[in-house]
Amino acid sequence: MTTALEPSLMLAAADVELMASGRPPTISVVGYTGGMMRVPPFGDLVIDLAGLQLSVDPIPILADHDSSLRGIIGHGVARVNAGRLLVQGTLIPGSETTQRIIEFNKSGFRFQASVGVAPGIIERVCAGETLHINNRTIQSPQTAFSLVRTGELREISLVALGADASTSVSIAASRNKGFGMTTDNITPTADEIRAEALAETERIAAIRKACGSRFTDIEATAIRDGWDGQRTELEVLRASRPVVQETPSRPEPATRMVLTAAILAHMGHESLAEKHLGADAAQRARDLRATNLMDLCKAAA
Repeated sequence: MTTALEPSLMLAAADVELMASGRPPTISVVGYTGGMMRVPPFGDLVIDLAGLQLSVDPIPILADHDSSLRGIIGHGVARVNAGRLLVQGTLIPGSETTQRIIEFNKSGFRFQASVGVAPGIIERVCAGETLHINNRTIQSPQTAFSLVRTGELREISLVALGADASTSVSIAASRNKGFGMTTDNITPTADEIRAEALAETERIAAIRKACGSRFTDIEATAIRDGWDGQRTELEVLRASRPVVQETPSRPEPATRMVLTAAILAHMGHESLAEKHLGADAAQRARDLRATNLMDLCKAAA
């Protein structure tokens, strides 16, 4: 069953790694790993990253979903890679809230992270059903779960308790004033690397199949710009349509009635032409735009 929901903010949390380094401090967040979460009031829930809009740019990074000025701790750019939602951005070094988060982290407190999503279309997946989504296979538990097919990412937050208790946030900051440098990176697993490589291979194969040997320019553009097979087929279809060149048509010669009406109008008797020859003939005579005898001769040719 598919349900279109009214716009509302859905808060979801997933396994998150957060690292800050440099001046200005930068931040990298794994906001969602593509699996199942438990999100009130939806219960078990999965977000289809293929239908998640990342149109908010830059994406706000907030503290505890506080969208006021004091709650803004940074901003970043969101992207989907290998079935995961990633956010990379910059923290606001002069923010009081940011400094408090760093102090909490130094004391050993472990933050969690939560993504704010405005859901669009939600499908209800029946118990026992299996889906291949977000580069993984997900099987519905004994009870049904909700699948967010479309939605928009609005923000990502650092929180004390997320919708998923297993989430975690690690902040790497120096003990000196500000942030220290770190070489930590988000390292995908071997399964994620293989899944990403397979997806890319299948995408390129679909593009080459659609283009064949005729549309090499479309093939190059599609591979470079990340098109999928469906969009490539559409562009090939458009390029395959024959170009119809319009041949300018010669206007039909004016009839005797129209010429008579034009002559009467030229002599200042337009009302007489309309009365005796009809409104249509008078209008067509006006359309000739004849201002002299030569124009009338051309219209009759």
